[in-house]
Amino acid sequence: MRAPSDDGRVTNFSATGEQVLAEHVEHLAEQQQLDLSAVQADGLYLVMVHVEGQAPRKARIVVRR
Repeated sequence: MRAPSDDGRVTNFSATGEQVLAEHVEHLAEQQQLDLSAVQADGLYLVMVHVEGQAPRKARIVVRR
């Protein structure tokens, strides 16, 4: 049996549901730093983290510059 991976996919969505960023992350940590420099507009965003063999996790973040 294969052990669950600690690699994952992080996807960011705007408050309107538009996907604004998606990236593959190797070796996800308990606290993961995200590069949101590609996010242009201030506002509320949803972050989804998908790891094989685990339920998806989500968080809300506020971008304000």
